[in-house]
Amino acid sequence: MIFRNIVLFVAGLFDKEQQNMTEEVKIYAYKLSITEGNIQVEEIVFNTLEKQKTFILKQDGDYNATKRVVYDLNSPIPEGSIAEKRDSFMFGRRTLMKEELDVVNQFIISNYIDNLIVYYREFSLEKALSVLAKCLEERIRIIPLKENNEKLTTKMQDCEKFIADVKGGEV
Repeated sequence: MIFRNIVLFVAGLFDKEQQNMTEEVKIYAYKLSITEGNIQVEEIVFNTLEKQKTFILKQDGDYNATKRVVYDLNSPIPEGSIAEKRDSFMFGRRTLMKEELDVVNQFIISNYIDNLIVYYREFSLEKALSVLAKCLEERIRIIPLKENNEKLTTKMQDCEKFIADVKGGEV
């Protein structure tokens, strides 16, 4: 009986050490959305607990992140940020794998990339815009000509405008 209590006590100490090893970290997500006639990039900031291989989204009520528009092809950028639900930008997920950082995550709707998200551990707006522009530039290059319909052509032109904006040039 004494041996069992010692084992349980030691196991409890390890659990407390594991809990203390977690660190609260802000994750910055940059979400590029392509809609008919517009491209928008939003910065979403959310708090996580860092574990060995994952980040676990902290539950701070229903709205556990802040979102602000950082790029809009056709409109002025609004001031301030708004609260955001996890379901809107992580599709209900509660964790983010560390290997997903600095990598463009694609959510393909139709035959073209309509949403791209890249995650960073620090504020990285310029880096994110550059990475998203490169991804779109590559995608434009590989689209087969047979898919070239009017709707797709409009999206491609918007993508080219975004790429030019990020690079500081003109279309």
